[in-house]
Amino acid sequence: MAGLWQEDGLVFPSTVGSPMNPDNLVHRSSKPLLGRAGLREVRSHDLRHTFGYLMLEAGKHLKVV
Repeated sequence: MAGLWQEDGLVFPSTVGSPMNPDNLVHRSSKPLLGRAGLREVRSHDLRHTFGYLMLEAGKHLKVV
């Protein structure tokens, strides 16, 4: 893959730096990582809501969250 990298400043790039296919993010990254950690499968959308809830519980202003 040497020479194939394209820098786009992405947080979750593919192995060559391009935008990652959402299915690959779930099936190749999230599910295996959760499995190795001994956690149940959870959707990214659920994580977003959990993070928002925890921020509010920590006293962060709604506009910040």
